Amino acid sequence: GLHCGCIASKSLVELLDGGGVECFKCTKSSNHSP
Repeated sequence: GLHCGCIASKSLVELLDGGGVECFKCTKSSNHSP
């Protein structure tokens, strides 16, 4: 699943590795959306 809250925990993103990147993308997309 995509965790848009990953951005809040950068440490978690690095720990998740691949999963962290996905969740990070989700947040970026949401941010770009109005």
